[in-house]
Parts: sequence; C-alpha cells; structure tokens
Amino acid sequence: MRRSSLTLLRLALLGALGACDLGKPDLCPDGESLLFADGSASGYERCADGAINRVEAMAVDPTITAEACAGTEGFRACETDSDCTDGPHGKCITGVDDYSYGTEDPTICGCEYSCATDADCASTQACVPPGVVDTYQDWPVCVTAACTDNADCDSGECGLGAYDSGCGLQLGLECREADDDCRVREDCGVAETCWDGDAWACGSVDCAIGRPLLVAGVGRTAPPTARGDWAGALDAATAHRLAALPADTRHVLATHWGCIAALEHASVGSFARFTLQLLALGAPPELLAAAQAAAADEVRHARFAYAMASACQDTPVGPGRLALGDAAPGLDPRAVMHALVAEACIGETLGAAEVAAAADATTDPALAEALRAIAADETRHAALAWRALRWIVTDVAPELRDEARAALQAGMARGVDVAPGPHLPEEGLLGPVERARVHRAALATVVVPCIEAALGGSAAAAHTGAALTADA
Repeated sequence: MRRSSLTLLRLALLGALGACDLGKPDLCPDGESLLFADGSASGYERCADGAINRVEAMAVDPTITAEACAGTEGFRACETDSDCTDGPHGKCITGVDDYSYGTEDPTICGCEYSCATDADCASTQACVPPGVVDTYQDWPVCVTAACTDNADCDSGECGLGAYDSGCGLQLGLECREADDDCRVREDCGVAETCWDGDAWACGSVDCAIGRPLLVAGVGRTAPPTARGDWAGALDAATAHRLAALPADTRHVLATHWGCIAALEHASVGSFARFTLQLLALGAPPELLAAAQAAAADEVRHARFAYAMASACQDTPVGPGRLALGDAAPGLDPRAVMHALVAEACIGETLGAAEVAAAADATTDPALAEALRAIAADETRHAALAWRALRWIVTDVAPELRDEARAALQAGMARGVDVAPGPHLPEEGLLGPVERARVHRAALATVVVPCIEAALGGSAAAAHTGAALTADA
C-alpha cells in the first residue's frame, strides 16, 4: 500500500501529538453508491467530483455474453471453450468487423476470460465488473490492484482508474492521497487523463507504437527535463508555422511529440539490449550491424521529436536519466524470441505503417519529408525483427517455432483499442480511429504474411520472403 509524503508527515505529527486515532481524512464526503442496472449494489461509489472508489469487494456474474466461435471464422486462435485454459471462466468467442487478419474474411475467434471474485484473479489483481468504468467489455475483468477496498488506504479511498494511451486500455485500483496531482480527467490538460500509476497523475492519451523498452512487461521511458542538446535542427518554415498555431493546439502537439520523443529515446536502449542478446546467441554479423545502425536511427528520431516538442511549447525539452538498473536482457533463445515478439515484430511493423500514413496526411512539406524518412527507418527496423525471429527459429532453436507462432497470434488477437484523443492529420497526428484503421490494414496485409514468411507453413512466404532477407 502506497503512502504519500503528506500521509507520512501527517502520521508523524499526529503521532507526536498523541492523536493517531483521529481517523482517516474524508476525501470523498457523501459518496454516491453505484448500482447495477437491476438496482443491486456494485461495491463502488462515485464522489461529488466524479472520482470512483471501491467500497468493498463483491461477487459478480462472470458470464461472458459475447457470441461463441462458430468454427467458420477466417482466423481462429481457438475452436471451443475447452481451448481457453489460461484463466477462469474462459470462452472462445467470435469477433466480426473488429479484426481484419484475413484478406477476405474479417472474422476471428479468440479466448476471453472473466472473473466472479478477486480469487479468480492473480494475487496482485482484483475483479472489476462492467459498467463502473468503460472496460471495453460486457463482463468482469481482472485489473491491477494496489488496494482492494477503501479500508486498505490511509486516505479511505481505493480509487479505480482507466487509462488508454492509444496503444491499449489499462485499468487499476490504487489508493488516493490528498497530495495527488489529480482525481479526475477534468483536472488534467488537453489530451491527458488522470491515471493511477505509482501515484495519481495526469498522463497523455496519445501513444506512438514502435519498439518500446519493456521492463517486466511495462514500457520504460526517461522523464522529460529542460535541456536543448537533444532538440535537433527544425525546418524554419515548420518552426514558424508551429509558433503561429493556437495555444491549445500547440499544447496537444507538444504532448504528442514529447511522448514520441521519449519512446524513440528509450528505443535506443531497446536496441542496445537487443545487440547484447544477438551477441549471446552468436548472431551473424549482418544482424548485429543492422541492430547497431537501428540504434543510431532512433537517436535521430528522438532528436527530431524533441525539436518538435520544444518548438510547440517554446521551451527546450530533452530526456532525463533513463532507469536501467533492472533492465538486464534475457539471453536464452526463448527470452530473445519473446522479446522480439513483444517489442518488435508486430509493434515496429505497425509503427512503420502509422508513420507513413501520418506523412501522407500532413500538409507541411518539410514535416512530411521528415516522417517519410522515419517511416523508411522503421521499415528497416521491422525487417530486422522478422529476419532475427526467422534466424532464431531456423538456426538457433527450431523447437520454438510453434511457440513463436502462438505468441504472434496472441499479440494480434489483442486487437486495436480506440480511445478518445486528438486528431490533427494536417500536423501529422492521427487520431485513434484513423490509427486503428491503419493498424488493422497493416495486420491483415503485412503482419499475417510476414508470420508465414518468417515461420514457414504457407504459400504467403513466397510473396514476402525476399523482403525479409533483403536489407531494406
């Protein structure tokens, strides 16, 4: 359970006064109990300012209402409910017009899991029913939980947060404190939301998909700091045009480019870690050379993005220190394979497609040229990922071929989430709906054939094999 600096100060001073039994501060007076459609209690309350807290854990109906797989879908990660054994209450469901992995049939079967109580979830999770916040599902789901009800928190508030960066929805329960940066989305700026990370704070709802630096499955970036050495040279006409934009538009763009810059900067670390993994597996020289060149590309991308962010906010911004103490690479073939799937193959392919689409959408010639150059780099990076994956399952650990295919299919089956966010195509910023359209098209026409070309088993390899073997 997290205790903020103000909570610790309050406890220390009240303890010195012998007044530790004064009780918890009431940050949510007159909270309104949230009811389900049938009038029953949900176990949650809504405060006057709109913040939602978990009052108590309650059992809920775990029924997954989605339609069962018919067995005729274009892509099937499962056939029947008996295939869904990774969690409780598993059901093999069908999706229509949500995924487009086949060129003709846009339907898919995939496993979904539900919960009736917290006991159905992992020890660090809790079961949240639908209807309290938008979970994108009509059945209960397990979410990250640092608290399970209000009684767990010094503040008396176990808050429920929902955050979609544009790359996927995250839900969580976290204690609120009096010194939190925010309580609800309205406390944050344009294109931001209030999210319960290590503390309740405002976070961007925009995200650039590419090669992240994952540590324990979570993306790691350096915090922003005031410095000008990371801001590369910016086209003079672009800088002048940005300076003339309305303040709210410039704020949105500063947030967008700041997010991209931090991710591109972190990608340098991701490729450095990948280089060590390749060395550990005895990779051929062309893969190592490509990994080193990709890291240099990411430095250029980060400098361009930091220049855009600095121009949009009139103050220089660059990266602070990137925490890497716990980011040691897994060096065995299985770890490297899963890292490629999680960090590179799908993500960098989608990233290249997204940047190319943004270049086509912008009305700024210099920005379009810069984005096309980045798209070309990201295309090489994606090609490197697929070639490395094929090398691993062909020359290093052929026994991992089926496991790699399953991991890639699971990555695709997560789908593409659409969350509220800005859409400024003339500025090279694609909104969530357009970004999702680009990703779905790339999944269907690029990722699926690349899986077959890299792993074998389909005539699709004949169409894409040359692209994977060439240094794009």
